[in-house]
Amino acid sequence: MKMKMGGTTLQKAFILLVSLSLLGLYAANGAHLRHGHGHHGGRHLQHSHHHAYGRHLQHLHQGYGRHLQHLERHGYGRINRFRFQQGGDAGTIFNVKSFGAKPDGRTDNVQAFMKTWNAACQSGSKATVLIPDGVFLVGQVIFEGPCKSPIVVQVKGYLKAVIDVSDYPSPEWISFEHVNGLTVTGGGTLDGQGKTDWKYNDCSKNAYCQLLPSSLKLNSVTNGQVGQLKLLDSKAFHMVILKGKSITVQDLQISAPEDSPNTDGIHLSRSIDVTISNVIIGTGDDCISIGQGSNNVNINQVYCGPGHGISVGSLGKYDDEQDVKGVTVNNCTLANTQNGLRIKTWPGSPPSQASSILFKNVVMKNVRYPIIIDQQYCASTSHCSNTNPSNVKLSDIRYQNIRGTSSSQVAVKINCSPAVPCKGRSDLVKLGKEAFDMLDYVGGGGRKRMVAQPAAAASAAVGGGSSLAVPAAQSPDEIIDCRLSAKEYGRVQIMDFGPRNGPHGRKAY
Repeated sequence: MKMKMGGTTLQKAFILLVSLSLLGLYAANGAHLRHGHGHHGGRHLQHSHHHAYGRHLQHLHQGYGRHLQHLERHGYGRINRFRFQQGGDAGTIFNVKSFGAKPDGRTDNVQAFMKTWNAACQSGSKATVLIPDGVFLVGQVIFEGPCKSPIVVQVKGYLKAVIDVSDYPSPEWISFEHVNGLTVTGGGTLDGQGKTDWKYNDCSKNAYCQLLPSSLKLNSVTNGQVGQLKLLDSKAFHMVILKGKSITVQDLQISAPEDSPNTDGIHLSRSIDVTISNVIIGTGDDCISIGQGSNNVNINQVYCGPGHGISVGSLGKYDDEQDVKGVTVNNCTLANTQNGLRIKTWPGSPPSQASSILFKNVVMKNVRYPIIIDQQYCASTSHCSNTNPSNVKLSDIRYQNIRGTSSSQVAVKINCSPAVPCKGRSDLVKLGKEAFDMLDYVGGGGRKRMVAQPAAAASAAVGGGSSLAVPAAQSPDEIIDCRLSAKEYGRVQIMDFGPRNGPHGRKAY
């Protein structure tokens, strides 16, 4: 099977100009089991899984709801609860049960699902593939186009993935490929059954590990919509968008344990015009990861936690990677995550660029490292010996109105590359006025303000080679004052790799 990779308790009330929405989120759930794996019976499997996850999902909903109520009480008006929109005409309905699918939790329904898709795809008129209520086991399914007309996949049932990873010739469970005009919705659940397979993940030791299958993949899909689904316990990434164009993702609920490996919520790569909104994600890795070749990406009203935050990257791992440009993350909340807003590039990378990235109106709740730029990122012990600099050039990275609390004393950590150093005011980082209006650390000595002063200047050079937009820094003399303030009230850490300090100079302010 060939696969390629594709603390301190803090409490604070937050006020953020955010329009986060708690939706009645429902999700499609795919059952992918081979014969013999479903001996407990469909009804029991569905009941036991819902019992195990009910409290966790309820907790996510309650936290999200309290946040919306808080905003509304403080004068921000009624927060919109957006709903997934799809056309009212379902066209011809193709029910998988009519093609032999059995919702018994034991029978592998791959062939029935494929027959249903082929009939709908070639029908020549608007068509809906219906997966009704029930527990369906299904192996790896590749739904391939092009189709003769737009197509809707209505997942109302509970889908479960085959456990044996040797049954997956490629690293995806349910994949839609080369389709123009696709809607996947229905209120059902996709259960990747990753708990039994995560032990086979060795990516923490091997940088070029073989990733386990992702639950839902859109490959070369144009004009696609995905919404009103639950994605649970994927073996690896929960959702992948590869070579997509004009893709909308909203009203999703994605959940996996905090210690589950490489279970990113949504991963993008080589895709353009992607919108992700009104999504609740709690996993063991990045809630959203934006990979190479992603352009014009808008992320709005996302609740993330637990997990590793929202990341651009990792970038620069492979040859001939495409540039990232035009990413906006707005009106989001990150709670109890390892990282907040992160950009990560590999050392020794080939040349590429990431530019025009805007993070604004983001609430941090007990986030260990709220803002990170790491150009020496290493995800595995086998690849960390590379001391060559990253050649991924970063430019026009902006942060506006970031508020909340940190679980560590480092509010901002910037680690630049000596090959393409952070050069100054207009080149790397801009923090707007009052960018860190309320970013506090609560430790053993009580609450300490990290950065509490408005930024009169957008940014200032530090150390000659690297730069950080230091709030309240109007001149080099005032930068010193800001450093003293940071030492007293928390830390802004700058890993300075500029030419004046040599390749290993480090400063913490």
